[in-house]
Amino acid sequence: MKKCPACGHSEVDDSHFCDVCGADLTSLAPDAPAAAEPPAPVDQAPAESPAPPMAAPPVVPVAAAAPPAPPAYVPPVMAPPAAAAVPAGNKWVMPVVIAVVAILVIAGGIFAYTTMSSGPMTAADYKAKAIMYLGQMESAGSETSATMQLISSTDAGERAQANAAWDAAAAQMRAAMAGIRGLRPPAEFQSIQDRLVKGVDATEKVIAATDTLYAMLASGEINSSSSADTPAIKAFADIESDATIGAALSDLTAAYSELKSK
Repeated sequence: MKKCPACGHSEVDDSHFCDVCGADLTSLAPDAPAAAEPPAPVDQAPAESPAPPMAAPPVVPVAAAAPPAPPAYVPPVMAPPAAAAVPAGNKWVMPVVIAVVAILVIAGGIFAYTTMSSGPMTAADYKAKAIMYLGQMESAGSETSATMQLISSTDAGERAQANAAWDAAAAQMRAAMAGIRGLRPPAEFQSIQDRLVKGVDATEKVIAATDTLYAMLASGEINSSSSADTPAIKAFADIESDATIGAALSDLTAAYSELKSK
């Protein structure tokens, strides 16, 4: 009988390989001494029997190598939020504080201005300011008379020129009207101020209708031969024929004359 030097299993003399572990037995002599010597390896077999664990090592290193990765990965993930949290506070808090302070300063200035200027103007100051603003409205209105000739021109360049002139005059007129609305008349001029405000409100309606009409004439969407029921033309005609607006504009002129005579 032969004894496998690897696992100690007994095999017949003519066996070439161990039936248990597959070790090569061809080099072993069939005599007893050769078979007797394997017992020493049999004692060492338990030490080398970790042959099965030979398959385990690949698993153990992989499992052991995995844990170190998380500790190395977690800090980078956690670091950005911590780093972002600090700038976030610095980035937004100061601008917000500055904005709030600025708003308070502006609000305080407005409050101080309105508080100091909320009282009525002197008669002389009111009259001078009202006449100045009304004069600006009158000047802007006279400048638009020339545009009436050009806006119906067949030349696109002349129509654009007329529309630009109208826009400038309308802006000047609106600025003057805003000035009139902001006046603080003394008691003796309050009735005149009320009539002036009604007049500038009516004027605003005329300007709004004219804005649309001039823009469409300048672009060529409508022309002097367009149907009278075209929305822009009709809106302008309705404003022009509105008795309430006409009365307010007439009273504006009368209040202007009355103011100059005082």
